[in-house]
Parts: sequence; structure tokens; C-alpha cells
Amino acid sequence: MLNLLFGGPGSGKTRTVIERIRADLSSGEGQVYLLVPEQMLYSAESGILPGLPPEAGKRLSVLSFTRLCDTVADRFGGRAFGTLTRASRALLMWRTLRELHGLLETGTNPVPDGDPALCRLMLDATDELSRAAVSPAALERAARLLPSDAPLAHKLRDLSLVSAAYGGLLRELCGNDPADRLLRTAGVLEREDFFRGTTVYLDSFTSFTAPEYAALRVMLAQASAVTVTLCMKGRAGAGAQFDSMRDTVRRLERLCADVGTDSCDSVLPDDGCTAASELRILGDGLWRFGIQPEARLIPDEDHRGAVRLITARTVYGEARAAALHIGELRNAGIPYGQIAVVVRDTTAWRGVLDAALEAAHIPFFLSERTGLADRPAARLLLLALRCIRRGYQTADVVSLCKTGLCGISLTDLDAFAEYIDTWRIRGKKMSDLSAGDWSMNPDGYTTEMTARGREILAAANRVRQTVLPPLCALEAHLAVADTPAEQSRALFGYLSGLGVKDSLAASAETLLLLGKTREAGETVRLWNLLTGALADISTLLPGEEGPLSADELSAALELYFEETDMGAVPARHDCVTVGSAATLRLENMAAVLVLGLCEGEFPQPVTDTGLLTEQDKQTLENFGIEFDSRAPRLTAEELLYIWRAVTKPKQYLLLFTHTATADGSVKAPSIAFSRVRYLLPYLEPIAFPETLPEDGALAYRPPLGDTLPRPAVRRALGDQLWLSHTALQSYARCPYSFFGSRVLRLRAPIEARMDAVNAGVFLHRVLEVFLRTSLDQDRRIRHLTEEETVAAADRIMQEYMTELCGDIAGDGRLLHLFARLRAVALMLVRTVQAELEQGAFTVAGLEWDTRGRRAGDPSPLEIPLDPLPGQLPGGYDSPLPAAGGAHPDTDPDPDSPLPSASPRILMGGKIDRVDVFRDGGTVYVRVMDYKSSRHVFSEKRAWQDMNIQLLLYLFTLCAPRNRHLFADADGRLPDAVLPAEVLYLSPVEGDDGSFSPCRSGLILNNDEVLHAASADLSPDYLPGLKVGKDGTLTGAALCTAAHLEELDDTVRSLIRQVGEALYSGRAARTPGEDACRFCTMRSGCPVAERIRKL
Repeated sequence: MLNLLFGGPGSGKTRTVIERIRADLSSGEGQVYLLVPEQMLYSAESGILPGLPPEAGKRLSVLSFTRLCDTVADRFGGRAFGTLTRASRALLMWRTLRELHGLLETGTNPVPDGDPALCRLMLDATDELSRAAVSPAALERAARLLPSDAPLAHKLRDLSLVSAAYGGLLRELCGNDPADRLLRTAGVLEREDFFRGTTVYLDSFTSFTAPEYAALRVMLAQASAVTVTLCMKGRAGAGAQFDSMRDTVRRLERLCADVGTDSCDSVLPDDGCTAASELRILGDGLWRFGIQPEARLIPDEDHRGAVRLITARTVYGEARAAALHIGELRNAGIPYGQIAVVVRDTTAWRGVLDAALEAAHIPFFLSERTGLADRPAARLLLLALRCIRRGYQTADVVSLCKTGLCGISLTDLDAFAEYIDTWRIRGKKMSDLSAGDWSMNPDGYTTEMTARGREILAAANRVRQTVLPPLCALEAHLAVADTPAEQSRALFGYLSGLGVKDSLAASAETLLLLGKTREAGETVRLWNLLTGALADISTLLPGEEGPLSADELSAALELYFEETDMGAVPARHDCVTVGSAATLRLENMAAVLVLGLCEGEFPQPVTDTGLLTEQDKQTLENFGIEFDSRAPRLTAEELLYIWRAVTKPKQYLLLFTHTATADGSVKAPSIAFSRVRYLLPYLEPIAFPETLPEDGALAYRPPLGDTLPRPAVRRALGDQLWLSHTALQSYARCPYSFFGSRVLRLRAPIEARMDAVNAGVFLHRVLEVFLRTSLDQDRRIRHLTEEETVAAADRIMQEYMTELCGDIAGDGRLLHLFARLRAVALMLVRTVQAELEQGAFTVAGLEWDTRGRRAGDPSPLEIPLDPLPGQLPGGYDSPLPAAGGAHPDTDPDPDSPLPSASPRILMGGKIDRVDVFRDGGTVYVRVMDYKSSRHVFSEKRAWQDMNIQLLLYLFTLCAPRNRHLFADADGRLPDAVLPAEVLYLSPVEGDDGSFSPCRSGLILNNDEVLHAASADLSPDYLPGLKVGKDGTLTGAALCTAAHLEELDDTVRSLIRQVGEALYSGRAARTPGEDACRFCTMRSGCPVAERIRKL
């Protein structure tokens, strides 16, 4: 006897079933079975057990169809073979496709190393065939009925071949296909009269698969009574969402006819429904499209307020709005455990919804498939194989270290990543440990190593010695492994050697102490899942064909990890449930929030994603092969998902949508959102603001603003602040960038490449060493032949390149760069040599440092600032690290008083070359700077771009405090030290690839100075010079002594303005295309991001 128990949401179907079961257990003698969907087993057992008569539990079994199979296997045998997981079956499908390589007819022919996407597609197809009880033979028969060259015929033959081969492997390894387990169980049930004289109840199902119908057929034939509940008001079920349930009724009726039993209907009234009237209106009419406007039921004022419509601009706003409304519901007295959030696809909301709930401190349980592939322990294995396969690429090794399971600290990891990125270390340079520790300078192509550079180098070598030996050992073990089993043992040895098991146990304990019970449980299970994966590879993949290739091993592991479901249970009872509308089963919910009701998202469009298209299934129906997964039925199920979510709450329903995607394109509300507005026309959507007030629950605090607190800045900068001309330029371009990089000391990534800066360092070094070794006692250049000049320069360049990069003989890139730099350096060496031989200027200093780091260096230019407001001792506003003063590497003490003296700016820098010309007691000074590319001096640029380098050096040297630098051989100080010339010397490349010198600068309009600069002075010496009608030199490159004094005053004034702005805390972002493109702070600056997008 079949009893169909119909009833709408909340009408009491489950309660009625429980009451009938209790009555059966109290009065009868037979066994009672309650079958529910897998995910509802716990709630069904906990709901029915209280209140049972004594000893009644022995006659009651609460089962799912899977548990029914286990029960039958335990009683009648069948447990000899293990049950394969989805991941194990995916691995067998991978093996099947690998063995069938080249035998399939269609484009599904697999590549030798396996295609994970194709494996999943084929596995889904075989599962679909199993659910429809379609055998490989049936597919082959259907293929023969089609034209031999028809695309579907090719597809069916392939499916038949794959399904047969896959089934053969399953039978070989575990007795039978686990997907056919229920069909086999149905045969045992029939043979053993399992349900004879029993009472069976099936609750909370909407449809059944073909194997489940086979079991139902046995139940109907043997049981005294079979009761099936269906969530609709009678078998007619008004509404498109009930198509699948109406089809279920028809199939059950056919089964009754087949076994010769009767059926009857029971419809529960809605009187027991406790839902608010607005919710009942939506339950009745959501998908009844024939309701006319005048026929709508409009609740009175006293029965409104249960439904809310909320719109946000983006999914992020939608998630924040949901979090705020959950907070309101909790404040209204609704427990978290009675609140549910329903979305169509949890994957699309990962990182958005969970982040919003965590930010609002809302406990929640995300009911979703928890995969293994993204777990650090699984990624460790995949990345180790990736490093070996791809030859130790930089990004792969860094990603391996970032798993956190290699035994290194985050600080060392950051230094390691920066170092190998700077020197582009990969391949043999990465893995060859016999070469010893790395020694290249972390600061790039320079021989000076900073304290930070020494820290980075030490950390990089520590990480290398920790991470690379186990990885190289794994590579060696895999190279000699003869079978997949031996390869698995090598991987297990790698995990054991790193102490992964102990690391996972420690992580689980930490998570448990932090109250993250779910994460702790998952971490505990990781080790068993990893070893289970290696065990399955050992047993499920054959060893007769030899070992897997590195690509194959990696593909097999990746597929296994992706198909492994870790499973999860709620970490606490009182938490919000979040899940997909397709799988979430909600009971006793006071409030439900439905998110993402946008067109094309929820309901989801039905598309052909499987191997067999809708047209294919329609064709196969003509041959007697029927599938449940047809487009009309899937469309009805999408409507059912929404209807089920809408009808579950007892008090409140909140529906959300967003109006724009992440890229700004418009999104329209879905039909579900529009239907609610149609049925309840008085509802107006609430627009959620994108920006919340500062004291809001999810308030956003803006980053560094335009002005920093003066007391904090003053403590950070100290009484005296060392600056260079590049620091002035940096602040002038963007104060925000200056404070980030030079005050907060945020280090930008360094790449060891021969860019303009490093090429300049190279040329400076060559010219400095050449001049130091070529000057005589009178600081005059010694005459060298061309051969001697080239030989000396080549020796210097070769020694320097070896010091920087080691042996470059095998590095084509460096050899090419060296050849180009050699041509530029030789040209500059010849030019400098000729210039000093012909002129009267002599070299006074090379690489002088105005920061006074060496004895005999010049003193810096010092600019005192006026007292600044706000210099009173008081609160410590912001812990900025020190940028200047006596201790630039220590952070300021928050409790120390503010500096009391007026601040000073000290200008430091390194001068490439200083020449002097002595005219009696007067010394004229020339400052020269070498550039690796063409550089033009311009007064206008000096003021606009703060490009005052040469002028700054010149006026620093001519200051009275540096007069001692220019004493003669007898130690007599000059009567006067006067500025004479500033000069850039740079190369210009011709069309033929050769280089010629380019001079650019400013020279004092003084005959003695002009002839000292060049004996045969002509306009060719300096651009901007020209010969006047009277034969004298004129032009913009000439400068009077008075104008030089004005320039001196202007330079000091500019420095003073920058200093006052700095101490005032001005830190505004200053957008500019070039400034932002090359800014070291651009990754954290929204202005730079907008500039980039333009």
C-alpha cells in the first residue's frame, strides 16, 4: 500500500510521520523504517528518538539509501570489498582514460598525462548513466541505431567503451561499481524478503534516481505500507516548481501498478502553518504566473513586515548588508542557530560573504564541499613536484615556502623571496648546493652591502639550506622509483622528513585554543587524507607499466585532491547556517536571508555542461533511454530551490540583490525578486549605502591621509634630518610616497638588472678606478697610449663584473650588456683623459661623500629651519620609525619628550668628480657627474623637478666650512673658493651603434676659467655656447658670478621649503603618470592604481 502524504511548507508532514511511527511502534509488532536524504539523517534521528516507547528503538531504523546498502551488506554479506570515494573513483577514471589514449573517436580523446577536466566530465557522465540505470551495452545498441558517422554515435561508442573499461577496473578492485551498489542491494532486498511485513516511511524527498526506484519497487511489493511525503498541496501541485514532484507521483503510481498494490492520498491542511501571512502568500503564488493584479492577496497592516527587499551596488555591499541585518535579527531575540543564509553557489561567495560575517563577529557554518586541493599540506606536495618538473623556477620555490610547512619563518621567507627575485635565481643556481652559499649583493649591482642587505643574504641562505636539501632528495628518490608505489613512498618520505604530521598537529592545537573548532578538526584530518591519497595511488595505479612521469604523477595527485571532500560539521550549535540552495536542508528557521537574486545567477540558467547535451538525451529517449537530468526538469528544480528557501522561515524573509558587477556593468534583479515585488506591491527595496558611518558595524578606516600629526612626525624625523637630492625629488613628486619609503622605510623590491641606475654605478666605478690609478702626484692625468688606455679600462671592468656577478662567460645576457657598457665606458674614459690632458683643471677628489663618512670628505650643506608650531611635549600620535638624527635605525620612544631645538636639514650625497683650477690664491671648483644615458642640464628643470644635484654639490663645496679641502701642497688655505662649472658627461648613441660624448652644464663667464676648461675652447665643448660677432663666447651655458649667487640662494630656499613641509607632516598623494608608474609605493596607493588604469 502506497500512502502519498501531501502538504505545503510548515503544514506538519514530518511531525505527522513521527506521530504515525510512534503509533506503529506502540501498537504493532513489525519493523519500522524511516528513510530520509543523507544530509538529514542527524536531524531525523534527533527528532524522532525522544518520546519513543520503551524498547521501541530496537524496531526502528532511521536510514538513508546509502545506510540501507550498508545495513543489507552487514546482514547478508558484501562488505568484503571496500567502498571507493569520489576521489578514488576519479583516480580510476584517470587511469581508464590514460589506458584508452588513442582509442576514442571524438574530441574527448585524452592526452597521455591525463586531463583532470576530462576525467571529471567522464566521471560525471558515468554517474549519470548509473543513476539512469543505463548500461554500456544499451549505449552500444543505441549507437548502432544511428548513422555510423553521426556525432552522437561517435560519442555513444566512446561512452560505452569508457564506461565498460571503468566498470571492469571497479569490479577488479572492489567487486562492483559503487555507483551500482543500490541496484545490487535492490536485488538482495527482493531475494531476502527484507521488507516483508514492515512499515516504511520516506520523508523530505522530491525525486528519486533509477536505482532508488528499484529499491522502492521492492518496498512497495513487500512492505505492509509505504508512506512518501511530498511538499506540495495535492498531486496537482499548482506551480512550475513542482514538475519534478509531479513526475515522482506518476512514477510511483506506475510502480504500484507493476507490483499490484494500491495507493491513496492524504493532504494536510495549512491550519497548522505558523508562518506569517506574507510568507504564505509567497509560498502559494511565487511561481503561479496566472495570478492577475486584482486577484492578489494583500495582507493588512497588522500582517506585514515579515518580508524585506534589500538592494546593494555590488556583492560586497550585499554581503555587508546581510551581516548588518543578521545583527539586527540577533538583537531582536532570534538566536543565530535559527538564521540561515541561502545562496545559489557558495563558491561564488567565498571570500565575500564569509569575510563580511567574520568582520561583523557573527558565528556561522558554511555548508559546502570542503576540498583538499587548496590546503597547504596538499599544495606542498603539488608544488614540490612542480618545482622538480619545471626546474626550480623562482615562483614555484617561493610558493612552496609559503605553504608554511617547510620549517622557515615568515621574516626569512620575505628576505629569501626578495633575494632570489633580485638576482632572478632559478634552475641550477637554485638547486646546486655544492656551489656553497650565495654571495651576490642583495642591493643589486653594487659592491657596498647595507646592514639590511647582510640580513637578507643571511636569511636567504638559511631558507635555501632548509628547503632545498629535502626537495633535491625527493627528486633523486623519484628518479630511481620503478613503480607508482615507490613514487608514493618517496613523497611520504618527503612529508615525514619535513615533519608535516607534527606541524599539522601543532596547528590544530593552536586553532583549538583560538576557538576555531572546525578548522582544527579539518587540520587533524589532513594527514590521514594525504597518506590515503598516496596509498590509493599505490594500489589503484598499476606498477607493471613502470613509474608515472612527473607530469602524470602531478596530474593524478591534483585530480585526487580536487575530488576529495574533507567534510565538516558545525563548530558550535548557535551559529548562522550558510549554504547552497541546491543542497541546504533547512528546518525550524526563524529567519532566512536569500542573497544574489540577480538575473543569470539565482535562479541559475540551465545549460549543457555534461558530455551528453539536451538534444542528445532527447534523441536517446526515442531508443528507450531516459535521463532525469533533462532541461525542463532542471529548470523546475531551479525554481524549486528558490521556493524552498522562501517558504522555510517562520518569521522573517530577507531578499537581496545587487545592481552592478565588479567591473561596473549593470545587473538586473532576477525573476524571483521581481515576482516578490509583484505579489507584495507595497514593498519598496531598501538601498544599502556603499559607505557606512565611522561608528558603523563594518566601518572602514581610511589609510594614510594628506597630513600626519606634527608631534609624531617631529619625533620620527628628529632634530636633524639627512636628505639627498633624490630625497628632495621624491618628496616633490609625491609626499605620500616619500613618507612610505623613506620615513616608514618600506623597502621596494630590487631587481639585479643593468638598468640606468646600475649602469651608472658601473660607469662611475670604472672612471673612478681609472682616474685613481692614472693620476700623478700633482693630480694630473698621466699620458697613456690607446692600447694602454683600453687595457687598463678592460682590466677594471672585468674585475668589477667578476666581483658583482662571478663568472659571466656562460651568461649571454650579461655578456651582451657587458659589451655595450664597455663601449660606453671606453668612450667616456677617452673623453675624460683628453679633457684633463688638454685643460688646466686638475682632479681634487673622486667619489667625495658630503655625509662625512670618511676622513677628508666635505661637510654637508646645513639649512636651519624656523621653529615650527606644535612642538610641545604631549601625546604620541603615531609610531613612525625614525628617518634621521643620530640613530636612524631605531624607533622613537613613545614616552620621550618632543625635541626642543629648531630642526636642521643636512644635505648629503656622493660627488663623482671634483676638479679645481688655481689662479693665484683663488680656487675655482668644477663639479662633474657621469650619466649612463643622455642628460641635459636646465635651470628650468632644476626648479620644476627639484633636479638640483650639481648645483647643490657645487655650493656645498664652496661653503667656507669646506675651504680646507682645497689647501695647496704646502697646506696653505686658498683666499677664496669660487664656483666655476657644473657638468654632466653622458653618452649619445649614433645610428651605427657607436657612442660619442655629450656635455651639458653651466660655466662661469670668466676668461681664465673658460680657457682652463679647454685650451681650444669652442662651442663644441658645451651645448649652449656660441661665438658672438666680436669673437667672444656667449650663450645660455655661460653664467655670471652674480647669477651663481642667486642660484645658491634659490637652492637653499628650496631645501628650506621642503624641510618645513616635511616637519609639518604634509603627506598628500600627488598623482602623475611618470611619478606613479615608477613609484615604489604604487602597490598600496589607489591614486597610482587609477593612473595605471588610464
